[in-house]
Parts: sequence; C-alpha cells; structure tokens
Amino acid sequence: EKKKGGLEDEDLEALVIDQAGLTNELWKVTGLQVSTGMSGIPTATVKMMGPDGVERYVAETGTGPVDAVYKAIDQIIGVHVQLEDYSMNAV
Repeated sequence: EKKKGGLEDEDLEALVIDQAGLTNELWKVTGLQVSTGMSGIPTATVKMMGPDGVERYVAETGTGPVDAVYKAIDQIIGVHVQLEDYSMNAV
C-alpha cells in the first residue's frame, strides 16, 4: 500500500531519468597519470569514458595527488564529488 506522499518505483525512476537524462549509466576511468614531488605541483591527468561512449580527458592540479585526481573527475563529469575517507597503509 502506498503511503500518502510516497513515491512508487516507477515515479522515482521517472524523476531520475528526467534529472539526469540517463539511467544506470556509469563513467569509467580509462586512463590516469599523476605527477607529484617535493618541489613540483601535484598534477593529475584523468581520462574517462562517458555513458555516451565519448572519451574525455583533463589535467588538474591540487593540494596533493588525490585532490588533483578528484578535481579532474569533477571537471569531466560535471558533478562535484567529495572524498569522505582516505587512508594509506605501509606494505
């Protein structure tokens, strides 16, 4: 039974399609190069295949290599992504 004000699955899917224009399509990272160092500027070049089959690439700088990668992804997909957790472990 549908509660007052609730959405059926079909309604939700229609909203998602209307907002994004696409359903269940994903971006794929097809290339990644990162450059950093003691005196260098952290730079990332990211290449991604879009849901439309078009490959795009961009280079960005950041406060570190991970920040540069995220900025490049933001630039390509046009949606701000936020890193929630990051850790590095020694092998």
